[in-house]
Amino acid sequence: MENEDNHIVDECLGCFTELIDQLTEPLSPRDAASALFGLQGINVLTDEVKGVLLALTEKMAASEEQWSPKDIGYALVGMSGLQQTAGGSPEVVGVISLINIKLGQSELRGESGVTFKLFGGKGFKIFDAYGNVITKGR
Repeated sequence: MENEDNHIVDECLGCFTELIDQLTEPLSPRDAASALFGLQGINVLTDEVKGVLLALTEKMAASEEQWSPKDIGYALVGMSGLQQTAGGSPEVVGVISLINIKLGQSELRGESGVTFKLFGGKGFKIFDAYGNVITKGR
């Protein structure tokens, strides 16, 4: 899904913001990661995209559940396009900072040399310091 010159995508994202705001409970790590994963291909930081990012940031911050390596990988894949085109924006920085916090609270905390590699913009692998695959996803 791309939003460059596609106002229908932005209209849908505006609706998603309203739905996310109406949630009364924090998002589970899997739900938050899936929502962010759904943003892959989004590369223009419109007001609607900002709204979704802010709403997701609020719900992610409220959740105290531990994120799995796969949740973190999927979230990073979803944010890859926006990191490239709008990486300095407060909304993108906020989400990435929160993903980093979730990483620090995950089972990967304290493990040095962990690297994330994206493949084709959709898949990812997480490696330990020795190059062994910790987990992967599509």
